Amino acid sequence: MHDITNSKIISGLAVLILMTVSSVSNARVNSVTAGLSTGYDYSDRTYDQERNDDDDDYERLFLSPRLLFRSLSERDSFELEANPSIKYDLDESNTDWDSNIRVAADRFFTKEWQSGISNQYLVSDSSDSDNGTNNNSDDLTGPTDPQLSDDRDRQRYWRNSLNLFTNYFYAEDSSMRLDLGYIVLRNDNDDTFNNDDNDEYDRYSASLMNRHRYNAIWASTVDFGFVYGDFKENESEISDDVDEYRLSLALDNQSIVNNLLTVSFDYTAARYESSNQDDNDIYQGRLNWRRDHSSRMYTNLGAGPSYSKTDGQDGDWGGNGIAEVNYAVDEHGYINFSVEKSYDVDNFDGSDESGVVDTWATRLRGGYQLQSDLNVSGNLAYLNEDREELVPRAGDPDNIDDYTEDRYIAGAGISYDFLQYYTASLDYTYTELDSDRDRDSYDDHRVVLTLSWGQELFRW
Repeated sequence: MHDITNSKIISGLAVLILMTVSSVSNARVNSVTAGLSTGYDYSDRTYDQERNDDDDDYERLFLSPRLLFRSLSERDSFELEANPSIKYDLDESNTDWDSNIRVAADRFFTKEWQSGISNQYLVSDSSDSDNGTNNNSDDLTGPTDPQLSDDRDRQRYWRNSLNLFTNYFYAEDSSMRLDLGYIVLRNDNDDTFNNDDNDEYDRYSASLMNRHRYNAIWASTVDFGFVYGDFKENESEISDDVDEYRLSLALDNQSIVNNLLTVSFDYTAARYESSNQDDNDIYQGRLNWRRDHSSRMYTNLGAGPSYSKTDGQDGDWGGNGIAEVNYAVDEHGYINFSVEKSYDVDNFDGSDESGVVDTWATRLRGGYQLQSDLNVSGNLAYLNEDREELVPRAGDPDNIDDYTEDRYIAGAGISYDFLQYYTASLDYTYTELDSDRDRDSYDDHRVVLTLSWGQELFRW
């Protein structure tokens, strides 16, 4: 009850600040857009081993209205959006109510100084941060909230995300930016899909970034970030509280037209409160080359060394890199293929997994407009993740085991626009997770059929 009350207070304060920031101006353009979506959401997840929280089928009918108010001027912008949903469970014959309320504003107080704020209150059972809706609103605040894991078994949760930023532009392509964030994540303990392994936390973040343009050829970026995670646990549980430190340095050179060379260095550190969770340090360097071959095609190649160190263990030398090709098929479609190797720490995806992640990610994505009102899209992905977990053993309570997860994803979608304001769409996604932790392995099929309407009602 206190968490929900606190969230309402935070949201109320955010709205008050936003209304103050977005003060009345003579030259404003205001608009009201309305929408309504209805459809069918089905998924079937089958685990390789029996689990106490198994409930494989998810079958819902949903109805989701949307109302967006937007006010723009030369110096500021303000948005208020409400996108709730009512979901009817065809298996259990009960009803769930989702919420998605967002407010955002930014303002140039002078030509050089800009500030902004946003707040989103979300109640959902989907890992998608936009609650599965098609939201075309611009992100006014920069950093993206941590993506929740698809492995949460569609457990219901609520999350409130508050973000603030201020930006000072002191020269062309040169600026100083400060970002502050506060996220509250709580699970619905009465949910049918309740999984006690899923995390709850308060996440506080701050980052300071400097982008500096020296001349037409040289530019640099320095970005320092700090994150504190206050995790909620029972008295019998070990604390998962963590401090994260992130430093990114990059130097750009564009002495050759349409060829951008970047030398970068990234440092990531995780410091855990519990002595049962070992601290981590990650160092990564990379030389990157992006070439724009034409207005339709670019390639991106990068590689460098990586060093990962976990307390109490030998350091691990490896590599990081990326190979990417993006090609626009005339004006109606695109194809993107990428392979990326990276190290990171993953502590805020809402699941029970945390710590260093060594990832290979291969993705193929594409989309094409077959006709003016008919679009198709598809994607294939393979992710290989090496992780660590604490597995106490007799005589060794601090034993750390390595485990690997292989994730295969295939998806396809088709959408049809008709009668100017209406869209019908069908999306299918197949996910297979093969984990060394056998109880985590599963196959998942998801189908979403949607009929939606959206239209600007007023403009003044």
